[in-house]
Amino acid sequence: MRGRRYLALVANSLRPLMRFLRPYRWYAAGLIVLGIVASVFEAVSVSLMLPVLQALSTPVEGAPGTGQPLLDLLSRPFTHVPAEQRLQVMVTIMLALILVKNVVVYVLAVATANLRTRLEHDLSLGVFDQLMRVGYRFITERPAGQFFAHLRTEPKQVGKAFESLMKMLENLCVILAYSGLLLAISWPMTLAAVAFLLALSWVLRGSANAARLVGKQLTQRLGQLEQTALELFGAMRLIRAFGRESFERQRFQQHLRGMEALQMRAARLAHLPVPLAEVLSVTCVGVCVFVAAPLVISRHTVVVPVLLTFLFVLYRLLPRVAYLNATRVEVALLLGGAESVARLLDPHDKPYLTSGTRPFVRLEEGIRLERVGFAYQPQAPAVAKDLSLEIPAGRTTGIVGLSGVGKSTLVDLLLRFYDPDRGAILVDGIDLRELNVAQWREAIGVVSQDAFLFHATVRANIAYGRPEATDEAIHHAAHMACAHEFILALPNGYETVIGDRGVRLSAGQRQRLTIARAVLRNPQLLILDEATSALDSESERQIQHALETLRAERTVLMIAHRLSTVAHADHIVVLRDGHVVERGTHAELLAHGHGYATFWRLQSGESVVASTLP
Repeated sequence: MRGRRYLALVANSLRPLMRFLRPYRWYAAGLIVLGIVASVFEAVSVSLMLPVLQALSTPVEGAPGTGQPLLDLLSRPFTHVPAEQRLQVMVTIMLALILVKNVVVYVLAVATANLRTRLEHDLSLGVFDQLMRVGYRFITERPAGQFFAHLRTEPKQVGKAFESLMKMLENLCVILAYSGLLLAISWPMTLAAVAFLLALSWVLRGSANAARLVGKQLTQRLGQLEQTALELFGAMRLIRAFGRESFERQRFQQHLRGMEALQMRAARLAHLPVPLAEVLSVTCVGVCVFVAAPLVISRHTVVVPVLLTFLFVLYRLLPRVAYLNATRVEVALLLGGAESVARLLDPHDKPYLTSGTRPFVRLEEGIRLERVGFAYQPQAPAVAKDLSLEIPAGRTTGIVGLSGVGKSTLVDLLLRFYDPDRGAILVDGIDLRELNVAQWREAIGVVSQDAFLFHATVRANIAYGRPEATDEAIHHAAHMACAHEFILALPNGYETVIGDRGVRLSAGQRQRLTIARAVLRNPQLLILDEATSALDSESERQIQHALETLRAERTVLMIAHRLSTVAHADHIVVLRDGHVVERGTHAELLAHGHGYATFWRLQSGESVVASTLP
């Protein structure tokens, strides 16, 4: 019963790996066939030692019966070979078989490496595709380091586990071939050897079980370490500005120590099989020599060749068994990565964005939110509460309010990163969920407060939304964003590489590049989410002037905390606690004398009693 449970446990552990190999099952089957062929060639070449040793010990004419079935069988093909040439022919054939076997082993190793590379590639690409398809909520709920581990580290673990598994199968084929050869030479000595091999496997079974648990813990700890490393690189300015180098070093060292403890435990498990197998191997050989050998001695003339061949085969077999058990532990350590990737790729427990089927061509009338309610977490307070507003097509709408009132959430909902929990978002009277999401997003250009830029050239960053754009169009977009002059002042102009997240530029320069990127996209709906927050007053004034030329051609949604940014908007909406509290033009809102007017006077330096925007 315990053995059956153990086999079931092994099968469950290998199931993720078998699932990944399903597209390559015939390729993998071919590798197994090559392994069988290599083991057969090896066993046959080694078995020829028996007639060779016999010929060396008793060189006689012909091939008289020896009473040893395997020896007689292997000698029979050489019966008609002259006695003086028989030994040379046997050795030549044995060497030829060894050569062919090694060619097959080489082909097998290269083919296995090729399949491992393809498997790692497919898994990394599969993880990438999954991250692109899965709902945005799933992404935001997990640390970035975990996804980095899913993308590269864990697929490599899966590839290594597959390669180790193929080595296990290859060794198993050789072990079976050698075992058959040993049985043919002497079944009593073989039974004694098998008893020791089974004892070895039984002892090491606990190591394999422990290795599976350690492998899972290593996978989890590795994700935590990579998350910490990503945070450290991303917060390098903050760490140095606050003098927290020592604290972060201690935090990183704690993760390293945790990894070190697990790695040492894994090393103890991984290195246990070889010395243990060597001790049992020596014991096994001793038992075979001093106990079992007399049982097979039937004729004095064959004692030496039979015994020497048996011991040589056993000598070749025992390291294979030791390596098989060591590889089994190694596979168990690596299967944690396979299980982690399998959980990520499993579509049954994850949210997915379902695209609508109705094509989107052009925004004609506008966007209307009808009593929209939304919360980022099921049990969290709602960010949008009964939110109703209109964004007319071809006009500029300003959205203002204090932090946390739902301004940026509105952008997430318009981009369909999330769907409302209640209510609906209508585009020209059609529910946004019914529209083709790819076509809808192609019509939108976004400039957010977080000016994200790639480690690439200025040209590539501006043209990210339109890779086919001409130099003239890129330069025009840069002019519109008041970025052309500072770009020309860079060492290589538009071909300057600006570093990770644009680290070689100032905050204002990064913001202008993101605005140029959005302008170049020529969107129907341009969303500016605190887009000018990092700009000085003069640059903001220039960009506002540039945006004036865009208003007649597109719909603009301006989200800002600084009211001067939206003062020239055609329509302004004031949010508080996730719903609309005021709406109108700048002049109308000032005339009302409520929260907007109060905050406007605060920002413009006038003395007022109230101090907050409702």
